[in-house]
Amino acid sequence: MNRKQLLAFLAKQGYKGASVLADIKAWIAEQNATISDPSGEEVDVDAAWATKAALTVDDASTKAHEADEDPDSVTVSTAELNRLKAAARVENQKVRGTNPPRNPADAPAIHTGNDRFARKSYQGKIARGEAKFGDVDQAEYVGATLRLASMAPFGTKSYRQRESDEAIVANVVGKTGSSTNNSIGGFLIPDDVSMSISWATEASGIARRLFNVQRMTRDTWSGNRKTAMISMTHRAQSGSMTATDDTLDRINLIAKEVYALVRLPTSLLEDSAVSIAEEYSKSFAEAQGRREDQDAFIGDGSATYGGHVGLANALRSGAYIAQATSNTWAAQVEADHLKLMGSVENVDTKRLAFLCSRQYYVQVMLRLALGKSGNNARDTREGLGMLGADAVYLGHPVFFSPDLPIITATTAKSVYFGDFQGGATLGDRRDLTVSTSEHAYFTTDEYAIKATARIAVNVHSDGRSGTFGNIVCLKNG
Repeated sequence: MNRKQLLAFLAKQGYKGASVLADIKAWIAEQNATISDPSGEEVDVDAAWATKAALTVDDASTKAHEADEDPDSVTVSTAELNRLKAAARVENQKVRGTNPPRNPADAPAIHTGNDRFARKSYQGKIARGEAKFGDVDQAEYVGATLRLASMAPFGTKSYRQRESDEAIVANVVGKTGSSTNNSIGGFLIPDDVSMSISWATEASGIARRLFNVQRMTRDTWSGNRKTAMISMTHRAQSGSMTATDDTLDRINLIAKEVYALVRLPTSLLEDSAVSIAEEYSKSFAEAQGRREDQDAFIGDGSATYGGHVGLANALRSGAYIAQATSNTWAAQVEADHLKLMGSVENVDTKRLAFLCSRQYYVQVMLRLALGKSGNNARDTREGLGMLGADAVYLGHPVFFSPDLPIITATTAKSVYFGDFQGGATLGDRRDLTVSTSEHAYFTTDEYAIKATARIAVNVHSDGRSGTFGNIVCLKNG
């Protein structure tokens, strides 16, 4: 890239400043962006500025030559593009381990408006592993949908990028952007957006990956649970038969509303749709995932947890098993974990897993695993992708949650093991709904954006007789 091409490219992205290198670099820094060539390599702005454009006699050939070299005019075949996007989604699946890769034929169409600069910058983030989304098309779609709901909530308001946002949404769902808005200034985030946001979660949303997730069509939901099986007995010749039946009870879910209120400056909402997706995904995904995890893991039935009782308080008294020696992590031995694994009852063995903090895994589980003769860190991470787990220990997946103890404590309930799908249910009454207001923070030129959802948590164990149940916990004393 030479100086002329650099200036032409920046002008397309909205740069209106002087043709001065210092001003150009300051503007790029303000956009929090980088310039990348078609291969994804970052362009050295200083080097491009120092390179003079080659002049030829034939003006037409000059224009054609510049068009060939202009990174903003490079075209990629549809087949190659789909191949690259499919590869990116497969890699994204390996990293996050939560959602299957999308079919390339179902991918959002690439938007060719004025957001190329942001798209190329985001593609570089993806290549460096710094992005929340594994696909720039998906990020742009999420941002466009959310911006439509925020800046034009009643379907009549307009803003500079509205036409572009409506085109992006129309490319994906075959509708105009106004279809995402309703008369009360809020909207239900489409499934594609909800899935994308859940892809963006990091150290939250663990309960949704472990528990049985039940879609609720009413405020309350009840489902059958088998608490005893039909028994078969021997009968003596000519002896009579006694009838037996399955024994069932009910699992109940009661939906509770949760919310997050965020303040976003107008300047951010006027930014690229790709940047909007990045910001919203952080705010909403982390907020809902963390709320669900706290209710599911440490809920004590108080108003703080919406009345939900989590693993730390809902299991049978016998399910909280004290370690054999002392009351610190340093004193725990493999026998403590083996006792935990041998205590669970009425489980589906294919669904057994550990749940603990990352700190506990490193300080206790990894310490014990590496202490074995002939073992190493690689051995402990075999099968890492199983169930989207964070690690593997004694042949079972391990899931990390920062809501479990991160330091040793005398009575800490440090690690859980069991069939979480069989012993706990997470209810989904309503997906994320976004409502906005441009008046709440009028004097600071910010939008108030409220995200709400309705969830339910029930840690119910197996419902059968026994000391432990299908989920057990190792505590420090």
